[in-house]
Amino acid sequence: MSTTSSPRIDDALQSRLQYQLVAVACIVIALKCHAGVRVNFDFVVDTICQGMYEKDEINACEIDILQALEWKLNGPSPHDFIDALAGLLNEFTIESTSSLCTWAKKYADAALLDYEMAQNSSLTLAYCSLLTALQLKEMIFRPGDLKAWITKLKSISGGTKIDQRFILELERIVHTNASLSSFNDSETETIVVDNKNKRRIISTAA
Repeated sequence: MSTTSSPRIDDALQSRLQYQLVAVACIVIALKCHAGVRVNFDFVVDTICQGMYEKDEINACEIDILQALEWKLNGPSPHDFIDALAGLLNEFTIESTSSLCTWAKKYADAALLDYEMAQNSSLTLAYCSLLTALQLKEMIFRPGDLKAWITKLKSISGGTKIDQRFILELERIVHTNASLSSFNDSETETIVVDNKNKRRIISTAA
């Protein structure tokens, strides 16, 4: 911890009591920022702090820390977004969802090694990685599962251009998969060899 413009934070370097308060406030900030947890301050005050600090003290310390950092906090990583988005998939697709997350995270990690790609937001990288992974042959999802996923995504979407683009691409993938499934279920392929003209004639019949 280094000195800052905040008297409270500077005091934490000299006072064990203040240092513990700052540590608790940092944990609360981390939970809110990264885990998306709705913090129960009664639990923090009674269980974590054992009554040593009051809610108002923790809140005030949070503000001091954020102001000292000039509100420069790291938001969720691409991995966090991938887990959160994939977590909205049908619970009966656990194995496929796990595989989707694994591949998407590999793509996200590869993107972060590219300077230009790394300039994109974590959410954008998560979207691109999920879309790329979904198009692998190993990904097996029923169109109905993906449609239900899209419905959930629309309900929580912020409506930004990147959100809309992601959903549109998902709908395209669902439409393609549904079309292929319909083709495979209702049609058979027949290959006729025309020896005279040295060609193969491919026809389909329902």
